[in-house]
Formats: sequence, structure tokens, C-alpha cells
Amino acid sequence: MHPTVTGGPLKYFYRLEQLHFHWLSEHSINGVKFPMEIHFVHVRSDLEVSEALNKRDGLAILSVFCNVQTELNEDQQKASEEIMQHIPMLLRTGHRISGVLLNLSKLLSPKRNSYFTYLGSLTSPECNEVVVWIIFDNPIYISDAQYRLFGKVGVGRHNFRSQQKINHHQVFQPPDAFITTPKAILIVSDVLKLMTQFFRNVTRFVVKGLKSRL
Repeated sequence: MHPTVTGGPLKYFYRLEQLHFHWLSEHSINGVKFPMEIHFVHVRSDLEVSEALNKRDGLAILSVFCNVQTELNEDQQKASEEIMQHIPMLLRTGHRISGVLLNLSKLLSPKRNSYFTYLGSLTSPECNEVVVWIIFDNPIYISDAQYRLFGKVGVGRHNFRSQQKINHHQVFQPPDAFITTPKAILIVSDVLKLMTQFFRNVTRFVVKGLKSRL
């Protein structure tokens, strides 16, 4: 069973295929990078992977930044341990573990309605232009000791792509009103405003009519 995601900029359902880590982060906000970035790689549910790699919106990647703190509070510690407890068993190429169940919601940004999105490419060869990127701008936290552990993973010195020019890509962000207020409430609010305006105009008309008769 694959977890799925839809909504926001996604027109289809996408199934989770894998997650992986980059340190440093591959994305930056206003030129500032984070110590780590987690990618949740999803494939369009109506496509096979080989098909998705040739579709403009074949993949959806949810990106979560990680910040580093010397000490974590209780909630941050629980979230980081969801994945960090398994990293010591995965330090070399070919290492595998099985029977692991993860609560992925603990690895997602605490503010899931605040994100940037754009149509872009994979960050590893062949860098196919097939990705709907959703980049959460509020990070999760790991400890300094946990972060140093990634330096022992046998993947070479770097595992992140250098910063690329934005070129033709357009980056979008949800409007503030839709971040803070559900759409249904916005619609009701708009209707109430129209009704208020209507009755205000009717009242003005009646009062004006009474004054003219007087």
C-alpha cells in the first residue's frame, strides 16, 4: 500500500515511491540553504514510473527542510527519532533493514499550508523536467549529533546538486487568505458581505423615500 497525496497544485493523485535525504539542502529560500532536505518522491497514480518520467507532471516531490539544534524539545525529539533511529543501520551501500513502519506525518513540515511550488526537474541525472515541486518553508529539526551521523554515510563527499539559475521557472505560493481560512468559510464570508451590502442599500433607499415623503 502506497500513501497518496493530492490537492494544492496537484491535479492527480500521486503515490509515494520513496524518500531520501540531501545534505546540504538543494533548494534555498532567499539564497539561504538549510543543513538538510528530505524529498518525498511521488509518482502519478495512473502511470508507471517509466511513463511518469516522460510526463510534464509525472512526478510530485514534497520537500521538507531540516534545521539543526544542539538540543531538541520533546516533540522535536519524537519527530526526529521516527527516522534517525534507523540511520545507523544504513551507513553503507547495500545495507538494508526490513519490517520498519514509519509515521511519515512526523517528518512533514509543521505548517503544511505554507509552501512554494513550481514545475521543474529531477535533481539527479537525467534531470527530467517532469516534477511538480512542493517545498515547505517551515523546517523540522534534528539534533547536532544526528546531523553529524549523516557525515558517516558512505555516499562520498557531496550528495546535493549545486544551486541552479531559476531560468524560465515560475514559483508560486498559496494566497495568505487560503492559508489561514478554509475555502468554504471564505465563500460563506463573501455571501454574508453581499447580503449585508444589499440590505444596507435597501435600508438607504427606504430611509431616503421616507424623507422625501416627509
